[in-house]
Amino acid sequence: MERSEGLFLDTLYGLLSNSQRRYVLYHLLESDRSTVEELARDVAKRDGSDEREVAISLTHSHLPRLADHGLVEYDGESGHVTVTESFETLRRTIEQSKGLEVDGQPMSNRW
Repeated sequence: MERSEGLFLDTLYGLLSNSQRRYVLYHLLESDRSTVEELARDVAKRDGSDEREVAISLTHSHLPRLADHGLVEYDGESGHVTVTESFETLRRTIEQSKGLEVDGQPMSNRW
């Protein structure tokens, strides 16, 4: 494996290491477009967090980070989020990640 491939994997797994970012990506598997409000509602439902706090976290941290890495286009003014070609390229990996969770929780406690 070349160094650039290793850095790519480090970045991808870094993005998937946060549950709120994972849940956003899982949501976008079902719908190529969404809004901060829809995403916050879904993430809060999955992890039991306060929807308002999730919206703030998504707006100020997670969505800009996903956009910086090219997985989504995020319009901070309108709150719209759209998947990119890079997301589509990684769709299978995101689906596999989702498959490793049971009832929204990682299977790591089974290992």
